[in-house]
Amino acid sequence: MQLNVLPILRKDETLYSFAARTRLSNAAKDDRDACRSMFGYSKISRISEFPINFPHFCEYTKGILGDPESVLETMTLAGFFERVGGHTWHKGCSEVPLTIAGYGLSMLSNGNLRNWRICPLCIEADLNCYSTSYWRRSHQLPTSFICLTHGVSLENSTAFPHKRHNQFLLPSNELSFKKACTHLLLKKNEEVQLRLTKLGGDILQCPCETYGSDTESALVLNAMISRALKERGLMTQSGSLRSKEFTTEFTNRYCFLQPHTEYALALSERGINSLCRSLQTPKTWRSITHRLLLIEWLFGSWSSFNQQFTWQRTMDQCDPYLTLSESPNLRNTNFIDNIELLSTNSKEHRAACIEFLEHYKTAKRNEFARAKPRSFRWLLNHDLGWFNKYFPVFQRKHIQANLFHDIVSTRSTQVDGS
Repeated sequence: MQLNVLPILRKDETLYSFAARTRLSNAAKDDRDACRSMFGYSKISRISEFPINFPHFCEYTKGILGDPESVLETMTLAGFFERVGGHTWHKGCSEVPLTIAGYGLSMLSNGNLRNWRICPLCIEADLNCYSTSYWRRSHQLPTSFICLTHGVSLENSTAFPHKRHNQFLLPSNELSFKKACTHLLLKKNEEVQLRLTKLGGDILQCPCETYGSDTESALVLNAMISRALKERGLMTQSGSLRSKEFTTEFTNRYCFLQPHTEYALALSERGINSLCRSLQTPKTWRSITHRLLLIEWLFGSWSSFNQQFTWQRTMDQCDPYLTLSESPNLRNTNFIDNIELLSTNSKEHRAACIEFLEHYKTAKRNEFARAKPRSFRWLLNHDLGWFNKYFPVFQRKHIQANLFHDIVSTRSTQVDGS
């Protein structure tokens, strides 16, 4: 398809929608031929799943829409999922940039293959102003239930999958829609729906730090959530989750979302049990749906969540760890001389670990990670041999006795050798 006319990009328009309007403005053999011209050659013939090569698209549009990274940020939902900390699609083990990874058109534009939402008043306004309508990114978010512009409930497209696969579709192309919120409980919980919708819009429109799956972010996020749950009385004194009480409160707040296919699995018994297990693991930062629900429930808004993350990370980095000279339990022990031979960081973090083990006879690593996240991360990354030896994953009974006996024996051997 030769590009003769390039449409004006509308506010909040998806890449799929822009491609569909570009196809309408230019002559092509068919919609598949238009996709190959815009996004590069592919054997895949389904329009909704056509793989996107962003460098090729930017070259085709002569860079008018920006570089591949800016197109990805402003016309897809990739940035939304990156900021939350994951994707609804499988990225695989390789770190291939999204701009050349070849993900499908609908997957990048809508987050999945089934999520096609519209606002009837938006369609009416588009037809009056532009003579055609377009798909909006903010309507396709997993948290979108209400149009923030007109205050009405969004509707779902009922177009058959084969129709989506064979041709471009716009909201004004005689599509039929049905109300997304027909369940009685949904109507009674419009306030929570509005809060979720605003949360999703803030995440989409506010570029900020990415909360990825790296160890440091996961530990900070889990510390934030543990603290918020403890404030609600859902954590025990030792830092364990009160699973029964948590499940009751979480279900009572969000059970009205179960009719939605996007939330059915997350709010099922299996999904909530999985969430409870993830809350006990320091390195686990749960599914997209659970993340969004926890952010709305525990922090209320995206700005509050960001502030809490910054505060938690700062406190972790500036935690006034107990030094060797300040610890009454370590001051007169026999392994002081051995610790003195270690580096400053090793002394600090090993001392924090030993001090923790002295107070908690049956300690577990996840409890240590919540109590001393900075020392936990440092020992895990830089002193793993010592950490695994004296604080194994499956905690043994009376580990402190073995710890002190081993260190004292080492010191005695050094003294005899000297």
